[in-house]
Amino acid sequence: MKKALLLLVFIGVFSIHAKAQMKGDARIHVLATYGLRFGEFGAGAGAEFFFADKFAVMPSFIKNFPKVGNTSNLNFDLRYYVTEGPSQVYFVAGYSQTFQNNQPGQAGTSRNFVGANVGVGATLF
Repeated sequence: MKKALLLLVFIGVFSIHAKAQMKGDARIHVLATYGLRFGEFGAGAGAEFFFADKFAVMPSFIKNFPKVGNTSNLNFDLRYYVTEGPSQVYFVAGYSQTFQNNQPGQAGTSRNFVGANVGVGATLF
């Protein structure tokens, strides 16, 4: 748990965020996740591109660190920003695909899960 907390702080410190939300702007994101159900954490990166004012697309990839096996997640999200400034709130809708292998080296143990991302999010700094 100490490693997970340290990783989250490290990633938060080195995140790069742009302040504008205008057409043609881009951002690079460094991501950290923690899954409550399985108790595993992950790290990843994403790139956000504003194709219209307040509208952005963001593909991202996250590598999780389970105790056994390996898991990764690929997302492609559409975001609409409702606020401006250092802390920004947005609505999100997108595509998610998770790749999981609970027994590396064993044939037939890989699984893929496809889903949707829908909700509200925020950038904090």
